Amino acid sequence: MIESALSDLAGWFGDLIENVGSIGLGYLILGCLLQWGQTLLNSVAWRNVLQASYPEKHILQKEIWAG
Repeated sequence: MIESALSDLAGWFGDLIENVGSIGLGYLILGCLLQWGQTLLNSVAWRNVLQASYPEKHILQKEIWAG
């Protein structure tokens, strides 16, 4: 049972690596940049939520990025 599951997982992982390898480098870089941008904007939004919730505190953006 476990051997079968591990074999299936290894096959899935091999297919994943093969599929990712077929994607152009430019598209991978673009995808990473877009994901980074989404994360950055999400952190700005959360910083604003925290600042509105705790107006007496000074919340630094770099502290949110670190989280």
